[in-house]
Amino acid sequence: MTSTSSTLALPAPRAYFPLNSGRYVVEAGLKILGQQSVEGLIESEFFPIDALYGAYLSEKRASRRQLAKHYATHRLAPAIARDVADWLMNRLVLESPQFFQRDGWVFRNLLAGFEAEVDPEGLEVAAFRLLTPMLPEAQGDAVNGPVDFTGADLLDFLASQLSEDLAITCRDRETGENWQAFLHVSFPNHWAPEEKIGKPFMAVHEPVADFERIARASEKLIDAMITKGPFIRFAWGIATDTRLNHHPELPQGRKLEGDALAELGEHVFMRIERQTLKGFPEHDAAFFTIRTTFRTLAEIARDSVQREHLREAIATMGPDALAYKGLEDLQAPLVRYLT
Repeated sequence: MTSTSSTLALPAPRAYFPLNSGRYVVEAGLKILGQQSVEGLIESEFFPIDALYGAYLSEKRASRRQLAKHYATHRLAPAIARDVADWLMNRLVLESPQFFQRDGWVFRNLLAGFEAEVDPEGLEVAAFRLLTPMLPEAQGDAVNGPVDFTGADLLDFLASQLSEDLAITCRDRETGENWQAFLHVSFPNHWAPEEKIGKPFMAVHEPVADFERIARASEKLIDAMITKGPFIRFAWGIATDTRLNHHPELPQGRKLEGDALAELGEHVFMRIERQTLKGFPEHDAAFFTIRTTFRTLAEIARDSVQREHLREAIATMGPDALAYKGLEDLQAPLVRYLT
């Protein structure tokens, strides 16, 4: 995925490598955001703004053509939606005051060029006005033009201004029941958001191979998500394209053969998810972000430590993990390339 041209100089996205060793293991991997090092740096941002921002917003606009496949709520209390929206706007202003402004319930995105007056009681956008964008490609495109969010519900509107996908998990204080209350996922990785809404944590993650260890501690993990943190964690996979939106109803990646298979390093990518978690204990809820980036295999292979870690991780995957990550046919060529 490449950024579009702009006169505004935004930083390049950070090139993460979420493997600490050559072992393939499924674990929570939670670190305290703003306190514990992430590959040598302390990160405190939930919503980093970088040179891909315009491209992400363009992709999110495209996903709105089938919004019901990417956005849903289930038993989401208005008080939770209001407090999450309030925190979201404040956090964007805190992290990037040069790009976002807030006056009461008036919110401005200077990058995309708009001002929105939001109704905190009706939880919707009451008025929407275009401004001159700092980043024109973040406002609209030549075919469809800018999106008018007048009348849109508040969380949908805010999620549409972010490079990240969003989720909210809720828990019943009395019974301990938990469920996926909110999903705004424009960039699913081979899963259907509309099929996950309303399901408990365990059911949402049931397809994940080798999830048993996390499953045994799921109640403690959910409690930590809600009452502790904030956290940052990473997930990764191997992809044969840089399509962000891999909803199951869309094409599922390139089949590598011939020249593409011979030049594996430029045609295979590590798909990396930077995930953050923020608890709202007053509501017994946890807020979750997913930011997706890609690195070519060739780039990773230039670093001897990263190359060896990835080679060993792929080589030691069991059949279930290989099937889950779609690597049954690629395991041997990948291991050969990284050796």
